[in-house]
Order: sequence, then structure tokens, then C-alpha cells
Amino acid sequence: MSSFQVVGLDKSGTPIEGKLNGSLGTGFSFISSLSELDWNWFCNYNCKLVTHG
Repeated sequence: MSSFQVVGLDKSGTPIEGKLNGSLGTGFSFISSLSELDWNWFCNYNCKLVTHG
């Protein structure tokens, strides 16, 4: 199990940050105010993953 930090911009250009746990390419438990739909949009267009351990 790895933890990732997610940083970028939301649809309105506001910087956002969240964290998710899991493995790349599998289901994530995304901890933030983003809904799943917003997360999909955000990740498809803006996401940067920074691995933490």
C-alpha cells in the first residue's frame, strides 16, 4: 500500500490538494472534498502524483 499526494487545479483554477491511498492503476480511496466525478476530471486533466513511501 502506497500513499500519494495529489496537487493541481480544480475546474475553476483554484489550487487543490488531496491524498489517496492504494496502488496506481487500481481503486483509490481519495481523501478530499472532491467527488468521484470531480476527481476523474481533475486526474484526467491536472493531476500530479507525488509518491510518499
